[in-house]
Amino acid sequence: MRAADPEAGCIYLEEQPLPCYTLASLRETVRFVPQHPVLFQGTIRENLLYGNPLATTADMLRAIEAVQLASVLRALPHGLDTPLGPGAAGLSGGERQRLAIARSLLRESAALVLDETTSA
Repeated sequence: MRAADPEAGCIYLEEQPLPCYTLASLRETVRFVPQHPVLFQGTIRENLLYGNPLATTADMLRAIEAVQLASVLRALPHGLDTPLGPGAAGLSGGERQRLAIARSLLRESAALVLDETTSA
């Protein structure tokens, strides 16, 4: 994410050295999921669509399945349309992390950086 540049050698992304990317273009190319992700008040669907506004329901369900959140989704009263309260208080820490990872999977990117998102 260019928080620090290497002291020696060079990092390549899609066969281009990292310094060839502007910070804006790099952040558009690489997805980052922090350990404590930000989820928005609204539905699960709305939180997922933040990752890709053009995602279909099938796309979202595939992403949910990929992060092993499908059983949790099935147990929720309204599935993808279940509202999340402030800070997604209805989900555990691990479920919030997995939802943030699913959101990042909905957007094509050259790389995905996970900052200890598997801690919970």
